[in-house]
Amino acid sequence: MLDAEEYFQLALHASSAGDPHACMMYLRQVLRQEPRNAHAIYLLAAVHAELGLVDRAIRGIEAALSIEPDLTPARFQLAMLLLFETERRVEARRHLAQIATRFDEVLQPYAEALIAVADDDVPLAAKRLEVAISQTGQNTEFTSVMMRLLDRLKNKQRLLSACGLM
Repeated sequence: MLDAEEYFQLALHASSAGDPHACMMYLRQVLRQEPRNAHAIYLLAAVHAELGLVDRAIRGIEAALSIEPDLTPARFQLAMLLLFETERRVEARRHLAQIATRFDEVLQPYAEALIAVADDDVPLAAKRLEVAISQTGQNTEFTSVMMRLLDRLKNKQRLLSACGLM
């Protein structure tokens, strides 16, 4: 039998290989051995989000944060999930504000951009996302997600301008 650390490394490998089933199976092994492993709980929640199981993902990330409140990537992902649920935007904004007040050279500028999204300030959100993407300059999955969000914001901005609402 493998230990929790070995199972967690296998889960990371499966995740990067695009195998959510194997990733989940390995994470469940980690959690059998270490039920309060915040990183495993968070990664399992991230897989749930990837599979479209948003409510389960939100509950999982909240559980991970209750164990390890300084798990900034988890807080950021939770805020993103909550941001697009209109009734939970205030909660999303609160999580983003916590990230924006910490020095995190990658997530801080994105958090500031998403606060503008939560405040329905589309022009400011688009501008801040452009700056954040240019500052980080990383070609990662995360950057791709932020670029897709920027495209959505620009399309919304064009639509609002065309309707005379901007």
